Amino acid sequence: MGFKKKYAEGYHGTTAFIEDSLFGHLMSKKQLNDLAFSYGKKRKQKKYFVDELTVQTSEIHYLVDLTSTSCVTLDTKKNRFLQNELGYFRYSFVGAKNILSNRKYMMLVKGSQLKERDLKTFRELIKQELGYYPVFVTDNQHTLSLIAKKKVTMYIEVEFGGIKTKLYKALRPLQKIKNNRVYTDISFKDLIHLYLKRFNKCGFKLLGKRRVNDLTKTKILMDA
Repeated sequence: MGFKKKYAEGYHGTTAFIEDSLFGHLMSKKQLNDLAFSYGKKRKQKKYFVDELTVQTSEIHYLVDLTSTSCVTLDTKKNRFLQNELGYFRYSFVGAKNILSNRKYMMLVKGSQLKERDLKTFRELIKQELGYYPVFVTDNQHTLSLIAKKKVTMYIEVEFGGIKTKLYKALRPLQKIKNNRVYTDISFKDLIHLYLKRFNKCGFKLLGKRRVNDLTKTKILMDA
């Protein structure tokens, strides 16, 4: 009966040969990982998920998610963002929610991806509110957050979905289609105010008010 060499998951070619054939029996697990890394290969790290009970019963764990300032739903048109004489505007709101206390915070960010520097700023602002650092929980791994499965992060994603459904409904009468793009007859300033009003109605507290004017280079908030 023939024997087929079976390499470790995530390894192939030169790395597998060096690890298993030459040095594998002489090296520790850490040494093997370091060797693999030097060849541009890295073992897949096991993900450790925050369980649902922890998120539901902890005062320090906050679910975090990002929602863009889009104007139409994903399934309506490819272009979801506001277009007018000023062009594209692409900003997002990052939100945090504690399930136990129902405390909710939000902050404006630039772009449509959750960045580490935004999480760091958001974390500092929430600390000023609470007196201690929150533990962020997201659906993707970040340096400043833990990771949870989709059924847990849905607590905040569903809430964002409800906020945007009502907002899209309010914007629909202001929209027209031109060259297969959706144009919304609303200024960027008014659009942000509409988002802020929806978030406030749903219990989210805006943090970093000055950021709104600084990031957009527009005097949106008079009291910032």
